[in-house]
Amino acid sequence: MEQQIRKYESFNDLPADCKKLFDSGEKDSFDLSRDWFLLLETTVIRQTKEICIFTLEIEGVTQGIWPTLLQKKGKLSLRQISSFTCFYSSLYQPLISSSLTVDKLADCLRWILSDTRTDVLRFDIMDPSQSSFNLHEQALKKIGFKTDRFFCLGKLVFTCK
Repeated sequence: MEQQIRKYESFNDLPADCKKLFDSGEKDSFDLSRDWFLLLETTVIRQTKEICIFTLEIEGVTQGIWPTLLQKKGKLSLRQISSFTCFYSSLYQPLISSSLTVDKLADCLRWILSDTRTDVLRFDIMDPSQSSFNLHEQALKKIGFKTDRFFCLGKLVFTCK
C-alpha cells in the first residue's frame, strides 16, 4: 500500500477529499468542522503561531487530518506540536478514518515528529471516550513516547514526552 504524508499551511490548501473526514468530525462537534478550523485560522491563530496541517493518504485517499500548531520557543528550547485550538475551542481530535490501524498511525506520527523535529506533542481538550484518543495513545507508546493524561476544560489533555 502506498502511504503519503503531506504538510499544509492553510485549510484552503487541503485536497477536496478531506471533506469526508471533516463532515464526520462535524457530527461529533461543530469545532471539528472545516469551517471552524478555517475561522480560527483566519481570525485568531494565523497572527501568532505556525500552522501545520498534516494529512495521511493511503492509495490516494485521505485517511487522516492532523490540524496542529508548531511552537518554537527559542534555539535551545523544546519544540512542541499542539492541537489547533484556542480559548474558544471546546473539543479537539485529529480527524481519522475508522479503518486506520495503530501501525499506520504510528508510522504517520513518527514522520510528523521527524519532519518537525518536535520533542513534545500536546493535544489539548481531547475526549477520551473517542476511539481516536486511545488509538493515538497506543500509537505514541508504540513509537517510544510516554503519554500523560490530565484534565483541562472538562476534557483530558494528552501530552507526550
